[in-house]
Amino acid sequence: MAETSIFPVFHSGVGYGIIVGLGGLFAILMTLTTFALRRYFSEVQDSEMHLTAKRSIKAGLIASSVVSSWTLSATLLTSTTFGYSFGAGCSIPILTFAVLAIELKRKAPNAHTFLELVKHRYGAPGHIVLAIYSLIYQIFIAVNLLVGGADVFNLVTGMNKVAVCFLFPLGVCIYTLFGGIKATFLTEWVHTVIIFVIMLSSMFVIYATSEHVGSPGRMWELLKAAAEIRPVEGNAGGELLTMRSISGGLIGLIFLGGGFSATVDSQPTYPTPLSAAEINSALIMPYTAYTIMGKGGVVAVLLMLFQAITSAMSSETVAVTSLVTYDFYRSYINPNATGKQLIFISHIAVLGFGLLTASIAVGLCYAGFSVTFIVTAIGIIIDGAVIPNFKPTVAGNMLALTAPIILTPLITYIKPDNYDFEKFKELQQVDDSDFDPKVQNEGASVQDAQQRTYNELVNLERIEKPLLHARNFALAVALFISISMTM
Repeated sequence: MAETSIFPVFHSGVGYGIIVGLGGLFAILMTLTTFALRRYFSEVQDSEMHLTAKRSIKAGLIASSVVSSWTLSATLLTSTTFGYSFGAGCSIPILTFAVLAIELKRKAPNAHTFLELVKHRYGAPGHIVLAIYSLIYQIFIAVNLLVGGADVFNLVTGMNKVAVCFLFPLGVCIYTLFGGIKATFLTEWVHTVIIFVIMLSSMFVIYATSEHVGSPGRMWELLKAAAEIRPVEGNAGGELLTMRSISGGLIGLIFLGGGFSATVDSQPTYPTPLSAAEINSALIMPYTAYTIMGKGGVVAVLLMLFQAITSAMSSETVAVTSLVTYDFYRSYINPNATGKQLIFISHIAVLGFGLLTASIAVGLCYAGFSVTFIVTAIGIIIDGAVIPNFKPTVAGNMLALTAPIILTPLITYIKPDNYDFEKFKELQQVDDSDFDPKVQNEGASVQDAQQRTYNELVNLERIEKPLLHARNFALAVALFISISMTM
């Protein structure tokens, strides 16, 4: 399984076909969907619709979007890498951020980004600092997507890494430009369906029909035999079937700094290990897929990777577009910007973000930075300045994560501010009257904005109880998983 001569298994045309073909198909379908909504449902693509979908997205699309957005290329690739080397996963952040999203909806129903709350609460200095950090983080996440995709598509098809880095954002930019965040939600629903079909199919093949495994019992036997051949240093008894793994615990701490995580049992390759370069490039998944399912399995990996990269890339694109449009342009350059001006800036932001991340990804690919390096170092890169290898990475991430535990109460009690969080409801939606020729004067425009705000508050009162229930449920599940995984 560790013979690198088995790759590439496809001609580069297969890689171009998947990225260009599927990317173009999604771009065309989402653009046509946006046109149909405008033509037959009178949906005006103003700034509020483009960047918030007028807050009308229902639970089903939101749930699929959450799954799709968190199924990053790094999630797919490094989860198998750390499962191979140590054992680590990621589940708690989804529930944690669900709580944050619910509280944001409750306290600031008209906010476009969470950074608007920071500006309203702490003013320009705090807002600018956090906005810059957020922008850097989004760039690194997007770059990580492209670097991981470039490694795997290059390995499997021999496709040029530069082409991968620039072609992936192309389709995303097209349908984001025309359809905004609603097109992103619709696309992510399709991506989620495809990813689930492939994951479930792979699971049944491995545990039911594969000649290499074929059953859970056989998997247990293979893992026990592998531990006897090559015990895992730091694991209890050198076993693979254990939750007591020092390296797995350290990886968990790294992910806590970079985005939270929970550790699971280790599963190194059996019987022959991969090289360090292959591990760092997160290439365990395509090797495993080829061994278990042949070329069909490798195609499935490429399809999953395509879905993961494009869906997460579209989410990052919308996030950065909102940040640039509302938190930089509208906050400090043109506070009285019209809806059309905001749309124009958002389009520039989409194109600029795609070009910037592709260029950085190409540089990192040729500089030899792997997806594993980026995903483990991101907490330090964002929050500090430590040169990342394994243990310093743990220390740096833990310092970045735990410092606010001391600093936040300290700063709060030094200069207390009895802030009334109800003031967040003062945030207003954008005046998009320039998209509607029926609005003839400023007075009518103001009145319409006030009516929208009133309707939003009435709706929020109606769903207050379900929101509180959802928040408490998410908190309870997150705590249960955290405790059960670390006991």
